[in-house]
Amino acid sequence: MGTLAVLAAATVGAVRLGASQVSEPVDTADVRTAVVEQGALAAGMRLTGTLTLGQVNALSGTGTGVLTALPAPGTQVAAGQVLYEVDGRPVFLLTGPAPLWRSLRLGDTGKDVLTLKTALAALGHDVGDPSTDVFDSATSDAVAALYTSVGQTPPAETAEGTKAVADARAAVDAAQKTVTAARKTLADAGGPPSPLAVAEADAAVVDAAAALEEASAAGTGVALAQARLDAATTARTALDAEPDVTAQRQAVEDAVQQVAATKAALGVARAQSVGPGQVTMLDAAAVRVESVVGRLGGPVSGEVLRWTGMTTFVEAPVTASQQAALAIGTTVQVRLPSGGVVDGTVTSVGTTAGTDGRSGTDGDDGSGAGGGGAGDGGGSATGAAKPVLRVDVVDQAAVAPLAGSAVTVEVSTDVAQDALIVPVTALLALAEGGYAVERVTDEGDVQLVAVKVGLIAEARVQVTGDGLEPGVRVRIP
Repeated sequence: MGTLAVLAAATVGAVRLGASQVSEPVDTADVRTAVVEQGALAAGMRLTGTLTLGQVNALSGTGTGVLTALPAPGTQVAAGQVLYEVDGRPVFLLTGPAPLWRSLRLGDTGKDVLTLKTALAALGHDVGDPSTDVFDSATSDAVAALYTSVGQTPPAETAEGTKAVADARAAVDAAQKTVTAARKTLADAGGPPSPLAVAEADAAVVDAAAALEEASAAGTGVALAQARLDAATTARTALDAEPDVTAQRQAVEDAVQQVAATKAALGVARAQSVGPGQVTMLDAAAVRVESVVGRLGGPVSGEVLRWTGMTTFVEAPVTASQQAALAIGTTVQVRLPSGGVVDGTVTSVGTTAGTDGRSGTDGDDGSGAGGGGAGDGGGSATGAAKPVLRVDVVDQAAVAPLAGSAVTVEVSTDVAQDALIVPVTALLALAEGGYAVERVTDEGDVQLVAVKVGLIAEARVQVTGDGLEPGVRVRIP
């Protein structure tokens, strides 16, 4: 109801401010009066909202395995705690902007490594240099600390991890044996010829030369004898030449590189690793389990549970004009179903998809000397996007048990401090214009006092006039 409408409803007819301004004494027992009060008077708007934990989100498992432990609905899980278990092993909640998409191990680099290190550091674990995107030994130690913080065995120390370490160590041993064998082969190929080999080669040359002489004397078989002598001579010369051990040297190099690779693999096996099957990254420091979809003994693949945020806040639909009058950071009061009131702060005024028309605003949106306009009631079912106000409440203990309940958000758009306040029904319209109230003296006299009207809110009005002060009684016509 606007200012003029309020004042018109509060006055019937009009009176003239006379010279004496005093009427005949009245029997105060038959007259309704009100006491002039002094205090704060606030005008604003009332909005109907709902206490909520926000959007319900689905959480799906990854990989293979069997669900062996699940949280109960209503469970609150903070970052660093266990959400559920698969094959008897924990799946942790960590805070991060994006989920892990691969298993991370010693030596890996990337944005996902940086996200992991940031999440672990936020829990107080030492990750070394948190600004680098390298999964190093400090990161491995931090992962181990995450497991031990909840009484769980780190991955590398489980039976599966221990076997992986043993297999990696065996690979190192095998590679080292290969190096030893390759080096022996190289040594054998590159050393001087044995005395026996030299003696045999010399003897072969002598025998071939004698055969050539015999063939020449006989005049037959000379070409064949000459070829045999050439071959024997070449073989003897080869014993004095530097041997070609290129292949043998390459074999040694390859074997050494294999040792380095297997040692690196052993280091990875000894260090911790973490992947999508062990960590769930959510953009939340803590969550509340809304409902559980998976079942014990069932596969981890598919939807496991649904969750919400931990903070209970107010959502209230507003009109476009109300949205324009609301600023982020505005302090408001939230009236609870019990009648209690808690303070709140406007944190956003955004839009949401159209509702089914069940909620809306029901309060004043006026300010100054005018009363608030009527609320919009339920929203329309058009499905169009509409403004929604979010109010955060510090006193979570007061509102958390009331999630889902309707509340009233009271927003002050104008406040008069130390105002003289009377009911609007005490106002009289003056024939010459303006307003007055009828002051009732202690003797029962009624005095007409011209007043200046200020802020109007909740059927009360701020007035100023001669002779008005706290405790004075005014007549209610």
